[in-house]
Amino acid sequence: MQPFTKVRVLTKRVGVKIFYGALQIAVYNLYRFDLSVIVNEILSKLSSPYLVLALLSVGMQINLSGKEIETRLPGVGLFYKLILAPAIIFLPYYFVFNQRGAIVVISVTGAAIGPIDTAAIIAGKYNLNAKLASQMVAIGIPLSLPVLYNMYLLMQ
Repeated sequence: MQPFTKVRVLTKRVGVKIFYGALQIAVYNLYRFDLSVIVNEILSKLSSPYLVLALLSVGMQINLSGKEIETRLPGVGLFYKLILAPAIIFLPYYFVFNQRGAIVVISVTGAAIGPIDTAAIIAGKYNLNAKLASQMVAIGIPLSLPVLYNMYLLMQ
């Protein structure tokens, strides 16, 4: 079996499992099934270290020596992610549709959140310019904090 077909078979198997999980969640919501507090607490404790591990793995890939920092591509990507994408959502809602409220605020701030570390991990795993992906996360997450604050002030 060739490697490409192995990936395709694995994708089909994982896709089916995700579909069954989504279907199970839909049935739980339909019948108003509520997990007990104990189960919620256990799942919360089990999932808590994953964010730290993901950020640590991205941080281990970052090399911030002066000669290896690229500015053009991360600058373009972060301009889109932090400025242009929220503006594309903000401008029509506020000025064309005259919409205000929590849904608009959540949508705009969700678009202005910094790049996620999952993309950097996947880029590193499949050799898809891992340096660029880790620089986007390393620069984008701290840079997104003032951008989010200013977006929130703009919408008030």
